[in-house]
Parts: sequence; C-alpha cells; structure tokens
Amino acid sequence: MPDDLKIKKLRSDEAKLAKELFTFFQIDDGVENPTQASEEYLTKLLERPDFHVVVAIENGVVIGGLTAYELLKYKSETTEMFLYEINVAATHRRKGVASALIEFLKETCAEKNIKSMFVLAEADNLPAVRLYEKSDAEGFQAIEFDFEFE
Repeated sequence: MPDDLKIKKLRSDEAKLAKELFTFFQIDDGVENPTQASEEYLTKLLERPDFHVVVAIENGVVIGGLTAYELLKYKSETTEMFLYEINVAATHRRKGVASALIEFLKETCAEKNIKSMFVLAEADNLPAVRLYEKSDAEGFQAIEFDFEFE
C-alpha cells in the first residue's frame, strides 16, 4: 500500500470529491458520457448518516473509493451494511488500496455496532471475487433481477 495513502469518509462539504469519485466510477465502467447529480443533491446525500462515501487519496488525488448504505432490517432491530460500489484506479490496483477501503468500512461497521455487511459481484469478475474472499467474506451464487421504470 502506498505510504502517503489516506483513507477517509467524505463529509457534506466535500461534494466535489464525491463528484470526482462518481465520475471515475462511470468512466471505468465504460460510460461514454458520465452523468452527475447536482452538488446540492450530493451535499444532502453526504449529510445522511446512513450513506457512506469513502475515498483513497494519494498526493491529493482520489485514486479510489467506495459507496455503502446502511439497511435497517425488519426481522430484528439491526442494521446491515451494503457495500454498493468500490473501485481503484488501474495504476493502483493490487497494492492493497481496495483492501484498505474495505477495512475502513468494516471499522465503521464496528463503531456503529453493525454486525454484517454484504456486496454483490458478478461471478466472472474474478479480481472482485478474490478481493472479497481475501477480506474474509463468504460468497454464494444468486441471480439479480433488475426493474427499470420510466
């Protein structure tokens, strides 16, 4: 892991960094024309205590990050963390950055007394599968069904 790497959760006054990360997510996913919510909307989102944007910064540049949501469960009075998206710049992969981001989120879970976390990965995304297995997660196969509304 790079010596000058800083991992931190973004605050509501850091919407510009969130935009930078969200644009990176889209470009890395092959989106030709990335879209962005307004800075006002992102500020409101970052104010939410149940939404997490964690970034990895090296030399003042965002090199990766993740987003996660706290989900209230209905069968018991508990919360589960949903790791929604994680990505690291190609130049910094396989250097421990993604693992550091996950460990930061696991520490956040411990601080908030959240006892479980989950993430979805496509079965053929072997780097992601190996990352999650290395991070002590147990995998199982599932089928995702998406609903689109106009």
